[in-house]
Amino acid sequence: AEQSEILAICAKKALISERLEKLKTFGISPGIIDIKPVPLVLRLLSLPETPDNGIVIDIGLKWFTIALFLDRKTALIRGMPLTVGNISSSPLNPEVISRETMEKISGTLSLHIKNTLHSFSMQMKRKISPEKAFITGAGSQYPRIAETLADQTGIAVEKIDISKDNKINMDAGITAKWRPAIMNNALSLAVRDLKKGHGFNLRKGEFEVKENIFKSIKEIKKVGIAILVIILFLIMDFGVDYYFLKKRYAAAEQRCADLFS
Repeated sequence: AEQSEILAICAKKALISERLEKLKTFGISPGIIDIKPVPLVLRLLSLPETPDNGIVIDIGLKWFTIALFLDRKTALIRGMPLTVGNISSSPLNPEVISRETMEKISGTLSLHIKNTLHSFSMQMKRKISPEKAFITGAGSQYPRIAETLADQTGIAVEKIDISKDNKINMDAGITAKWRPAIMNNALSLAVRDLKKGHGFNLRKGEFEVKENIFKSIKEIKKVGIAILVIILFLIMDFGVDYYFLKKRYAAAEQRCADLFS
């Protein structure tokens, strides 16, 4: 009678290989390959002020992704093309976006969000009502996008800035270059919990990170040295204790001898 809902993901090997090769040219070998914007959802859910049910909308220039979370767990991820005129240069120059174009963009987003929530409600046989929508991505820089989306969807909308988390400390030099709309996902992935079952990782099978044997030997040596140091301190401690105990024993023996004399 009981049912468990499982969220599964997959990706073509060619796509993963292509991404890894691109990063390799910059000397980067990532330990995790996750699905956008899952790390961002997980980061939001780690904050106590985040509601139990909500939706993350990553608005790109030509594509946007919806990630729905229910009972503080990712429940649905859906990506769709954003085809509303020519908006490719607008995030860099928000003032060039006309009110009419902005409303069209927001209208397209709100329509897809409503349809997705309705479809998922029918599938789950329960009413899905996000308490809040969180937006990020280059498209979230459009002027009044949050207010317009809130009016059209009836859901409170908030722009995300992961750097505001009290657990994250940024150097002043980085803060000056920080652009939350396009950097939230990267930062969320960088601080993601590595424990099993916390997010996805497509670095499996042939893409799995191979442990460097020399690195492992180096680590073993470090641990061995640390253990040796601890043992030496224990021996010293035992020796010092024995020395003072012997002195106290000799003093007590002398007092006994004096007493009997």
